[in-house]
Amino acid sequence: LSPALLSAFVTERSAAGPLLVAGERSAGVYDLLEYLVVDETRRKLPDALYLLTIGIPTRLSSELAGLPHQRAGIVDPADTAAVEQLLDELRSELERRLQTGQGASPDVLLVVDEWGDLPSCGSLPDLLAAHGSAVGIRVIAATTHGADEGLDDWVRLFATRLVLRVGSEIASLRLLGEPGAEDLDWVGQLWPRLCGHV
Repeated sequence: LSPALLSAFVTERSAAGPLLVAGERSAGVYDLLEYLVVDETRRKLPDALYLLTIGIPTRLSSELAGLPHQRAGIVDPADTAAVEQLLDELRSELERRLQTGQGASPDVLLVVDEWGDLPSCGSLPDLLAAHGSAVGIRVIAATTHGADEGLDDWVRLFATRLVLRVGSEIASLRLLGEPGAEDLDWVGQLWPRLCGHV
């Protein structure tokens, strides 16, 4: 997997909607998620981009937690009160920007290490998918739940998906709309689905 190619991909899709990294954990899902986040922070100073990160600390590296762009450290999804507070603040900021514009406010990147484990967020995911990028609020998330039936309820929010090896053809169909991801190598191969195109 070429770092230069991924960097170019991040640059090209910076105005696109939410991005999902999916696959089996052993295929490097969380490593790729972290790479994409670090690449984003490399491009902007902390006063121009801040991170809101929800994830299990043991799944994410201390380097990610220590980035000066982090607004509140890494919020553990088991701490439902903290997660709900973070998402409520994000909703308020999104609604404010939809009314007044982004202005001089920094870009916001919501990072979620397992989107399938998030509590119900009401209409927030749909709002982020439809309007977030236009006002400087974006999402990079990961999932290893490719075979879960509930995946269909929210994966549609991610028009852009980077799919690593998955465990079954069913998971590939859910994530890509076609088979093939189940046949990828364990590490280093992915199928992109960009704005609905595989």
